[in-house]
Amino acid sequence: MKKSKKILLVSVVASLFFFGCKSKVESLGDEHLAAGRLQNAIAMYTKADQKGGVSEGFYDNFGRAYLRQAAFLAKKDPMSNVVAGYLEQVDKMVEKSKDQALIEEFVTTLAAIGAGQANADGGYEFVLQGFQNLKHAEEVSAKNGKVGAAKIQSSRDEAEKKYVGNVLKNALNVDNLVAREYEYLSAEVVAPNNAELKAVLNDVRKKNRGDFLIFEAAGVETPSRWVNKYGYVLAFPSLSITSTGAKGELQMWNSSGNNSDIDTKTIKIVSTDGKESIVKGGLSGWCTGVDPMKPTKEKLKNGSGKLLDEGTCSVNVEFSFDSGFVPDYIEYKDGFGLGRKFLGQ
Repeated sequence: MKKSKKILLVSVVASLFFFGCKSKVESLGDEHLAAGRLQNAIAMYTKADQKGGVSEGFYDNFGRAYLRQAAFLAKKDPMSNVVAGYLEQVDKMVEKSKDQALIEEFVTTLAAIGAGQANADGGYEFVLQGFQNLKHAEEVSAKNGKVGAAKIQSSRDEAEKKYVGNVLKNALNVDNLVAREYEYLSAEVVAPNNAELKAVLNDVRKKNRGDFLIFEAAGVETPSRWVNKYGYVLAFPSLSITSTGAKGELQMWNSSGNNSDIDTKTIKIVSTDGKESIVKGGLSGWCTGVDPMKPTKEKLKNGSGKLLDEGTCSVNVEFSFDSGFVPDYIEYKDGFGLGRKFLGQ
């Protein structure tokens, strides 16, 4: 036998070793899948997987069965744990798959389920889960040549339109402007680029510059523009902004759980496109006294002072920047925490 034929024979044998011919059980799974008997297909594929020796395309078909059953169940109950479990199984199979048809079906189905979850009557945690599924669909699509991108975008647009629309409607019934900003922030977490939401959030932030807002984005892995409540909470009793600078009284409330030696010379202003300008000037001001039983005020020394846990400091700040710099937020950060105050434009 020629050497080339020997190599071919070895390759075929190796292929059969790792991926055998279809067993009767796997073939039954294929028949059930083709007929839409998805639960039966899952049962047969599970049995075939346990026995081993499956064919090369086995996990692609197994993934299809899980995915289509998840879509079917999600129409009845988008918050079902079974749906989440099936999607998790498919995700693992898609990660190793080269079947573009399966990948496209996965990302478009995942996005459609996510849109349904985002607007189901199941509480904020399901809103977050829905938009997380949309985000994951976008990520998988991007890794695979943007397959299904148009359908994913359509699902996101649908989800945002309904959810943000409901938030804006409900917020109008909230008289307290601080509470209204919280309403808008809950939507910004999942729809940060929504133009209508940006406009109303910008407007209410300008009105709330003088108020402390304690942010806590429960259940949000990466809260982006939210600030966790265990840090420094900022407010501006007075603030003026021109085209080349800003100045006013900044108050800092310590909610970090620690007594902090603050250095106000590190306070900065950040623009909407990420540019930064560090505070300048004398940085006069005060902090509540070291004895919490005596409501005294200790003057800042060269911009530094003692900010007790649950205490307050007030500092006169001034910033300068180039024309075209659009202020977004003020930030103070140290080893104990982070504080940001979004200003509105």
